Amino acid sequence: MALPQESQEANGLSKVSKVPEGKKMIFIDPDTNEGGIISVEDLEKQVLDNLTKKNFSLEQGEMTLIQAINQSKNRMDNFTSLPDGSTSGDAELTDIRIGADGTKYGSAGEAVRDQVLKAKAENDSLKEDLDKQTEPTQGNILPTNIYHGRYAYVVPDQMKLYLAESDNMTVSEYKLDANKKYTIKSSVENSVSYLAGCTATKMDTPSGKFGTPLDYTESFEASEKQKVIEFTYTPTEECYIYVNSYNIYPVSENGAVVIGEVKKPIVIRHEEELQELKFGIKTNESKISDLEKKNGYAQKKLLQPDFTFEGRTLYISDNHFYQSKENSNFIILGYKISAGSVYDIYGHSNYGQQAKDTLYVVTKTEMPTPSDRFGTDMEYVEYYNPSKSETVSHVTLTAKIDGYLYIQKNTAYDFTQGVQQTVYVSPVEKLSPLANKKIVCFGDSIFGNFRESNLDDISIPQMIGNRTFATVYNCGFGGCRMAEHPISYWDAFGMHAIADSIASGSWAIQEQAIIDGTSAGAGYPFESYFAESLAILKNINFEDIDIIVIAYGTNDFSGNVTEAQFKTALSHSVETILAAFPHLKILVVSPMWRWYESENVYIDSDTKENSNGNTLIEFVDWCKEEADKYHIPFVDTYRNLGINRLNRLTYFADNDGTHPITAGRELRANLISTELVRSCG
Repeated sequence: MALPQESQEANGLSKVSKVPEGKKMIFIDPDTNEGGIISVEDLEKQVLDNLTKKNFSLEQGEMTLIQAINQSKNRMDNFTSLPDGSTSGDAELTDIRIGADGTKYGSAGEAVRDQVLKAKAENDSLKEDLDKQTEPTQGNILPTNIYHGRYAYVVPDQMKLYLAESDNMTVSEYKLDANKKYTIKSSVENSVSYLAGCTATKMDTPSGKFGTPLDYTESFEASEKQKVIEFTYTPTEECYIYVNSYNIYPVSENGAVVIGEVKKPIVIRHEEELQELKFGIKTNESKISDLEKKNGYAQKKLLQPDFTFEGRTLYISDNHFYQSKENSNFIILGYKISAGSVYDIYGHSNYGQQAKDTLYVVTKTEMPTPSDRFGTDMEYVEYYNPSKSETVSHVTLTAKIDGYLYIQKNTAYDFTQGVQQTVYVSPVEKLSPLANKKIVCFGDSIFGNFRESNLDDISIPQMIGNRTFATVYNCGFGGCRMAEHPISYWDAFGMHAIADSIASGSWAIQEQAIIDGTSAGAGYPFESYFAESLAILKNINFEDIDIIVIAYGTNDFSGNVTEAQFKTALSHSVETILAAFPHLKILVVSPMWRWYESENVYIDSDTKENSNGNTLIEFVDWCKEEADKYHIPFVDTYRNLGINRLNRLTYFADNDGTHPITAGRELRANLISTELVRSCG
């Protein structure tokens, strides 16, 4: 083949990575020196034809690329379309579509999802069955001893357990291992107390009427109202428990005692019956855990007497008391007490006897040891003597002074009857979140008219203080309103005017109002407690106050105050006080339900309208709307006290449907105290 006339130096050509389309390539055979020209497209076709026809050594054997691709495609098709019963390895994915129960699914994904959900459901069911199997299982354990004709009783003052003689009782003794949880269950017939006590050592076989006493580490006793007793107990050390039951009942029926070890304990719930929280005071004798104390329960602990005078009783005469030696069955116990502390004093006597063991006196000075029949004549600060009809007494004493408490206790026991007269004193810890806080209560006569002159004259603010352990000032002014009053000396004690005086620190308007009101013959409040309450207000430094309670509305309703006037006065009071003392918390309290009767015609505040056509409950709602506007707490003492036309005489006197008696005031004090603890504690 002849070379072209014009030549190109090969080494001078540019290097490229791709031959452009439409170009041709020159080739030459070095052996024959022959060659030619071929297009790129023809060269690509030639290469592909050779590749597709060439046999390759693959895992499946010798085959072309086209054959290998087709075989792979067939395998993928087989994953979802092989016939039933195929045992080929290629059918593994197809097999996933068939569930364990033979269900055929449309796809592998559907099969997996559905069977996983079924497995979960079965697992949950199995877990539920397993949980049932791990509930506490109780198997009766046999008593180590049975003492027929005996009754177990404890003496708390001595921490002793006795086995006394009894005609119809049996005491069963069980040995309990340390750190195991046991359940104890028994029935009670005829309201006879069930009692059990734990001791560290085994009781000797009792001899004599009362047997040999043992120190007990724990005792359990049912109230007279309980018919079935069931509780759990986990001793920290090996011990013996003594349980009473009746001889007259078969083991399988009422009166039988069942003790079983709880082999697989789960979450332990409180087994004790705890009384409802009363704002920091708890009056039952159960042991309270630290967790419960954090939630507001107060703990009580048994006090041991600081003084004991045996064979003595207390006699009260005028403002003096004496010790007598007349009855050897009595003992006087003396305790040192602290001002401000609260003490619960319990005592009981059975079979209609007077609860003489709870007579007590409080003195400023210590009682000397008596030297003669009557001892030393001493003055007392206060005393309590139960009525003859009382067989159980419970007195709560708030000590007003650092002094001494002396209690008369009966030491006579009728063990054959299972009678035990006891008395103990227990301090109540001040665990309320409002303890030591200072609260000022503003309101009308429902607050202000009650002045603590006697036990039936305790005010709602004082009751709030008793429940929360806060210092509470009663600044209620009878007949006064939230809004303006047309008579100046009444208006001076409205909440809107008091708010101005709190902010300014000047009480001149109120001082002049007392003079004017007295001169005008306005009556009782101006001539008595208004001056007393104003003196309290003038001595209050509101920088030291924590909470203000605002409770008006009844007189606004009666005085035909409009919605705009009422809301404006409440807004003014809140804004004025918080502008001067922004640290203060304010609780708005609604008016409470009331009733009226005139010429034997009954009507109550649910339906009675004032001359503006408003009902009292509208004032309740206006209080809430204003409180919500300022994001401050509100308590509804109209709807939530439970007082209504059916039970009104339980909470009001039959001639006064506005001012509740003690029971009604306690209801309102409880609700206000609850909200104070919740929102301001």
